[in-house]
Amino acid sequence: NNKITDSLRQARLKHLASLELIDFQVPRGLNKSQILEFANCSWISNKQNLIITGPTGVGKTFLACALADKACKLGLQARYYRTHEFVSELQLAKADGSYPKLASKLAKTKLLILDEWLRDPLTPNNSRLILDILDERYQNNANIFCSQLPVEQWFENIQDSTIADAILDRVLHNSHRIN
Repeated sequence: NNKITDSLRQARLKHLASLELIDFQVPRGLNKSQILEFANCSWISNKQNLIITGPTGVGKTFLACALADKACKLGLQARYYRTHEFVSELQLAKADGSYPKLASKLAKTKLLILDEWLRDPLTPNNSRLILDILDERYQNNANIFCSQLPVEQWFENIQDSTIADAILDRVLHNSHRIN
């Protein structure tokens, strides 16, 4: 119990969510059998990504937190960030010299959640920071990306097209999607 409590605290989830609290009666296009399949967390063990897209208020963040809650209860380490806070933390770590330690910790985290993904366009410097982390995690650990934007609009929200190609290659390869 203490390990699970510590794991959930370290995950810093935005919502106290669990899969049991998901209301499948609300019409938002959730496929119950698909969500229950994700609940076994084999996609995390298989080092795959999950992309959750949809408009504001449909429960993207709640669903991501519920899946992370399940992962923590299975003994997997998770960490939730809003993308702009993630970028800020990376920038601060670069400035104060703690970046190698933070990057190492993020590389080992079994599930990284980036909420509000590409809500704000990524500058070339910010996209490089994110690429470095995603590159370390690629085919080593799983990620969840929650976005209001459809995947087709992601490329244009990363200002450096070369880095956009690299980021999207790592994000979209071996990914599952929930819209």
